[in-house]
Amino acid sequence: MTSIALLALAAALALALATRLRLPAPPLMMAAGIGLTLAGAPLDERLVRSVLLLGATFLVFVVGTELDPERVGAHRRAAGRVAWARIAVLTAAGVGTSRALGLSWLETAYVTVALNASSTLLVTDLLRQRQQFFEPFGRLVLGASRVQDLVVVGAVSVLAVATVDLERLAMGGTGLVALVAGAALLGRWIGPRLLARSDLDQEHQLLVALGALFLFAGLAHYAGLPLATGAFLAGLALARFPVRALVSGHVASFSDFFTALFYVALGATVRPLARAELWTEAALLTAIVLFAPLVVLPLVRERGMTLRSSIEGINLMAHSGELALVVAMVGLARGHLGEDVFEVIVGVVVATSAIAPMLSADALTWRLVHLYPAKRADAASRPSGHLLVIGCGESTRPLIDEWTEAGEPVVVIDDDPAVVEELRAAGARVVRGDGADPAVLEAAGAAHARVVISTMRRLTDNERLLSRAPGARVLVRVFSDDDAARVRALGGEPVEEAALAEAPILAWVEATRPT
Repeated sequence: MTSIALLALAAALALALATRLRLPAPPLMMAAGIGLTLAGAPLDERLVRSVLLLGATFLVFVVGTELDPERVGAHRRAAGRVAWARIAVLTAAGVGTSRALGLSWLETAYVTVALNASSTLLVTDLLRQRQQFFEPFGRLVLGASRVQDLVVVGAVSVLAVATVDLERLAMGGTGLVALVAGAALLGRWIGPRLLARSDLDQEHQLLVALGALFLFAGLAHYAGLPLATGAFLAGLALARFPVRALVSGHVASFSDFFTALFYVALGATVRPLARAELWTEAALLTAIVLFAPLVVLPLVRERGMTLRSSIEGINLMAHSGELALVVAMVGLARGHLGEDVFEVIVGVVVATSAIAPMLSADALTWRLVHLYPAKRADAASRPSGHLLVIGCGESTRPLIDEWTEAGEPVVVIDDDPAVVEELRAAGARVVRGDGADPAVLEAAGAAHARVVISTMRRLTDNERLLSRAPGARVLVRVFSDDDAARVRALGGEPVEEAALAEAPILAWVEATRPT
């Protein structure tokens, strides 16, 4: 009990510090576990290992529940291309680095699989905090994480039975197929009928969710597969709406407790890295943070996303996540990995999880945008007294066409090359770029516009716009009452998302025309 109490105390302190500093909790929890070891805390090693196993089971279950395919929307194909491009780059890096260091082929396989593991929990947490969950780049990142997680779980299931006899190998393969089929059955028919279409109370809903977790984990163990395989598939089966909405709140208290203990216990098992291991970790970090983003960036840009959103997306994916820890634990438990390789994988996860928020932060993103070799907006002749539309979509296109046909001056800011070409062919003046970029706003004459219509999603972007268009009537699309109040306070006119239709916009702009 002393060990559990110490782990729980360290987890609580790390979580409080992470909340206060607005930092990801997992790295701080692992640091707290390392602190317990350095302080000589009386921890029972066998109990710590048991906590790791139980915590990993709940952690992977929660990861599975976050992977609702409906969240990806129309970006599934693009997400798949991005995910497979990252897998190709990281696989090459993992194999090359591991073999150069003299690791066996089995150890190389584990390192490579762990390198490809994303951090679905970290990504979803950051997107929620920044209110970017339903932005196109957010959906693409979630979709890519889903593909990588599925590949990683399948690969570690194969590796776990890679060195056993043919009979156990066949049993493991059969068990994996049966678990996948069971997850599909649970997700499409059993789960919705038991949870969404029945009158079960909250306690019984919780029992159904936990029952699915333990049933799938038990079947995985019986088939010789890692418990994480069954837990992940159970979570995946409950990920679809509305089932997830019903079970997530009930499971959250259990999962938060066990995953917090997992991260602290993991830190308590870590030892300092040797010099050779540090070089290995540095090489793997370079592949994750530098090489993979450079390869993926053109694929994200092909979707017509702004340069800023593309850079945010690739930097948000530049990490190795919680499933990498599960991969390392499976390899260590099966005797396929040595302690030194296990420590390297843990070090990579800790480092990338710690720097992920900084890599995708707004300040760094804008610096990279301005360093990117792209054609800049032409600021030679800035318009005035015009209609400025930021973002050409279904709601704003009729307005642009009407003003253009009437001979009124119109300037459009958009970053989609196809949209830009189409508008220019129709006779509109277009500045290609991001409406949140001060240089683009200056080139589009925001400070001298008569009316500005902004469809930008982020409140911070619209705040920047309002500060640079003091003399214009600025109509801003908003998604909440809080955002609307902030826009009004800054002198803008908020327009609720539901009201963004052609007729209201035309009426608003018509009132601004000179009589």
